Amino acid sequence: MLSDVSHLNEAGFWEVLEQADYPIASHSNARGIYDHPRNLSDEQARALFAKKSTVHILYLPDFLKSDQDGDASIDDVLRHIDHFCSIGGVKHIGLGSDFDGLIHYVEDLEHAGKTQNLIDALLKRYTEQEVLGFASENFLNNLPYSIKEGQG
Repeated sequence: MLSDVSHLNEAGFWEVLEQADYPIASHSNARGIYDHPRNLSDEQARALFAKKSTVHILYLPDFLKSDQDGDASIDDVLRHIDHFCSIGGVKHIGLGSDFDGLIHYVEDLEHAGKTQNLIDALLKRYTEQEVLGFASENFLNNLPYSIKEGQG
């Protein structure tokens, strides 16, 4: 069973991490970039990476940067990805959009049809294989065997 930690406070996160065989952060960002209580600390992110889990980046401007007067950009999303990669997450990053329910959007990333804008920006910083990982392969590669094969 996948156990999502994205809506938990820090104490709840550690409780789930202790118990869960396969935790996942379906839509979370880096507290090291923006100190929002719902964003993951580096310690939390590294603990997820150690469990072969993935952290899927959230596109909600409120979780990307502190300056809410300005619009969020794809560069703001990239800063969170860069940060997680810098602490060992290259094979553990995913795209977690969370488009449903958003009322504020990242410029040029307002709906799923604009995901290619993010992919193009990622390809300027990362290899094609790394970007493929972010887009889907990291999630699939880090799933337990039984789930990948439909046996779990």
